[in-house]
Formats: sequence, structure tokens, C-alpha cells
Amino acid sequence: MKTKVILTVSFLTLGLTCFAQEIDKSIDKQFAKLQAESTNYQYYSVIPKDKLAMLRKNVNDSIVVYRDSITKIQTEHQDVYNTIDQQKVVVDSLSKQVESIKKELEIERAKPNGFKSLGINITSTSFQVIVWGLIILWLLSIGIIIFRSKQSTLNTKDAIKQLADTELELEELRRNSLEREQKIRRQLQDEINKNRLSK
Repeated sequence: MKTKVILTVSFLTLGLTCFAQEIDKSIDKQFAKLQAESTNYQYYSVIPKDKLAMLRKNVNDSIVVYRDSITKIQTEHQDVYNTIDQQKVVVDSLSKQVESIKKELEIERAKPNGFKSLGINITSTSFQVIVWGLIILWLLSIGIIIFRSKQSTLNTKDAIKQLADTELELEELRRNSLEREQKIRRQLQDEINKNRLSK
């Protein structure tokens, strides 16, 4: 944008200079022509009034053209200056916004990276460590509970098997003891019968 403004001002200045040189040469030529055509009287030059009036008109026209050109260029320059001023205002505003955002960013970066819980500042790293610690503790607890329940199940199965074996042994012992008792009773009965018969 600045480049466009500089180029515009340069072209306008160059054009005005060329135009001014053309007018200057034209006026200078008119004065030279007037002087050449004038007659001399002692030390003075006599200039016809109509030629002087024509020169005056030409000079006034040149001055009007100069003024119009200057006014036009000033207007164009004023537009350019207004645009530049507006852009400066926008740039200043944006610079202030950038500075404000930078300050806010620095403030945010300076704050601890975390939050408050139960009145304690906890950083996000500490929070992650606590959460992962709780998850690992929970998994270990579940693992221990599963291990103990399997162990209890195995112990219960062993106890049931031992109970069944013990009941079988007890049944076997009862049967054996019943058989012995029956055998002893028979023997006793036989002895009693023998003793009765022998008497």
C-alpha cells in the first residue's frame, strides 16, 4: 500500500514539474517575443498595450492553471494522506491489540498449568500421576481380589474333596467296625451257646 502511495505521488510530482516547465517556457518565450517586438525610447522599452494585455491574460491563465493543478494535486495528496492516516490508525489499533494479546498470553503462561481441588493447586502433570496411580491401585486391588477368590475356590474344592474322602473313610470305618462288631457278637453268641451246651 505504501508503495502505491509513493508511486502515485512520484508520478504526480513529475507531471506537475513537466507541466510547469512547459508553461514557464511558454511565458518566457512570450516575454522574449514582447521584448523583441517592443520599441525603445531612450532607456525605456515601449510595449504596445494590446500585446501587454495579451501577455497579462496569458500569465493570469497560466497562474489559474498552476493553481488548479496545485489544488488538484493537493486534493489527491490529501486523499493519499487521509488514507495513510487511516492506515496508521488501523496499524496502531492492531499493534495495541497484538500487545494486549501478548500480555494476556504471558499472563496465561505464567499461571500454573492446573486447577484447584479441595483448596490445593494441582498441576495437570500431578493430576495425571494421581489418576494413573488410582487406576493402577484399582487394577491391583481387582487382581488381588480375583487371586484370593480363586485361591478360596481352590481351597474350598480341596476341603470338599477332603471332606468327601474323610466321609468315605468314616463310612469304611463304620462298615468295618460294624462288621467287627457283628463278628464279635457272633463269636460271643457262639461262646455263649457253647457255654450253655457245655453246662
